[in-house]
Amino acid sequence: MRLLFLNVDVKRRIMECQLEHCNACFSNSYCTQCKHPYISYRGRCTESCPDGLYYANYSKDCRLLVDCMAGPWSSWTPCARNGQTCGYKYGITTRSREILEHPSPNGATCPSLVENRCCRMEMRHCADYDLLDSLTVTTPGEGQCSIDNG
Repeated sequence: MRLLFLNVDVKRRIMECQLEHCNACFSNSYCTQCKHPYISYRGRCTESCPDGLYYANYSKDCRLLVDCMAGPWSSWTPCARNGQTCGYKYGITTRSREILEHPSPNGATCPSLVENRCCRMEMRHCADYDLLDSLTVTTPGEGQCSIDNG
């Protein structure tokens, strides 16, 4: 029963929020979520961060330090070499991720956004149909995989 009253109290506090450019308040004098394009700083909504502070897009507030934040990795791409998924013994598979939060000048730099790794081709030989509709099998090359994830 206490949880129900607490929830009603929180809703009442949010509805009582009278701060300019504010969507949600912790109390009637402290904003926790500003309307777009305003920025939350010390419970108030401002148009920009004060000097020496940087906007953290992910948390939507002003901070002294904003570290890079990378998103989750994508799935690995199919194993390929020279744009083909067959015809070679080895190929390269790749995955990537996006930056969710760009760092401030004094923040931690972003980690690698792309990774490559060697893989073994599933189909060693490629099947091509020529103009006569006859099946021909080609093997463009062999070789091993070499990767520099730098």
